[in-house]
Amino acid sequence: MRGLLAACLFVLLFLPVMAQDNDDPVTVTDFYGNEVTITDRSRIIGIGGAVTELIYELGYGDNLIAVDESSIYPEAATELPQVGYLRFLSAEPILSYEPTLIITTEDAGPPEALEQLRTIGIPVLVVPAEDTLEGAADKIRPIAAALNRVEEGEQIIQQMQADIEQAQALTANLEERPRVLFVFAGSSVALGVMGQETGANEMLRLAGAVNVIEDQTGYIPLTSEAIVAAAPDIIVTTSLSVERVGGFDRFLQLPGIALTPAAENGRIIYEGMDDLYLLGFTPRLGDAILDLTYLIHESLPRPIPVVTRLEGSLGLFLEAIETHDLEATLMDEMSGYTVFAPTDDALAAYTGDFNPGDYIVMGMYLADDLFEGTTLPTLSGNTLTVDAALLNAISGRDLEAANGIIHIIDSVMGE
Repeated sequence: MRGLLAACLFVLLFLPVMAQDNDDPVTVTDFYGNEVTITDRSRIIGIGGAVTELIYELGYGDNLIAVDESSIYPEAATELPQVGYLRFLSAEPILSYEPTLIITTEDAGPPEALEQLRTIGIPVLVVPAEDTLEGAADKIRPIAAALNRVEEGEQIIQQMQADIEQAQALTANLEERPRVLFVFAGSSVALGVMGQETGANEMLRLAGAVNVIEDQTGYIPLTSEAIVAAAPDIIVTTSLSVERVGGFDRFLQLPGIALTPAAENGRIIYEGMDDLYLLGFTPRLGDAILDLTYLIHESLPRPIPVVTRLEGSLGLFLEAIETHDLEATLMDEMSGYTVFAPTDDALAAYTGDFNPGDYIVMGMYLADDLFEGTTLPTLSGNTLTVDAALLNAISGRDLEAANGIIHIIDSVMGE
């Protein structure tokens, strides 16, 4: 109740901002209680992966002039200049970009570097970084207020909460709670497991799993004895952790990993789960929880958007689904659909207007059910005609979802 009251007071505090034009100045109270007045958003530096991602989500990506090393999503962020790492900042490289606004989290430091930037007169907005659902919302609200995007920020929070409620509803009636070990590699030599009071533990809890590290908190160095004794049903790690240790085969050679029930049963989850997605508590937190829930609980039927997201090469198609408000439709497990999903490479090379509704038809059609000349009504109200080009574009990597079939195609129809 206290958290709900605080959230309501926060929204009421910033209601006047919602009526302002995007270029109007605002004053926002930051994590440390400082009043930060923002008058110029033309040259923003985002420090912290979740911060940068939210700036893009709120429509200010074009105003970003630099980011830090943890800003790995979206792809456009990786192409921007970097000002160092969140926890080891220096004022000089940041000042060289002549920013008009710096947004970061409480994890940023050292404090002297941030104070030097404030002394010069650059607005520095520091937001919370607590690794919880409430913490993610507390991070979003001041940034949305600073960018005059309060309403959009609340919409992101509401969607995040709805996704997590859906995940919890999926597991509410499941009798078993898998015992999961979360392994994280910060580098090839910095290896450990995540105990209680960590972001990883919160992710497992929200996904309906039990953290096998029950009596220790924080980040714990990895030892063979501890791993074997824990005997996890499932191991969760990040794709970047696997990459840092030299690949999946090398990951299996880490102390004790191969001796666990998880390894013996092939229950190691990491693909498509980079550090920021799984541990960043970003605007994609709801998606991350849903994905993790479906991956941990194999008995749950996976709808089309989940299968699409987990496949890995259909990110742009999934973005198009979300942009055209088709995700809720495709989550309906009572209907059946056939999806013709162009790969990221195909969509990246396409310069026309792309409507994913033209690539989704009612009914479930395997590749063997499709013949030249067949016409199928699409969700957008048009007609899809199966021709030789479409049949040739189907890669053969058809994905089955609980409510449909996904044909991965290597070109955009009509090119």
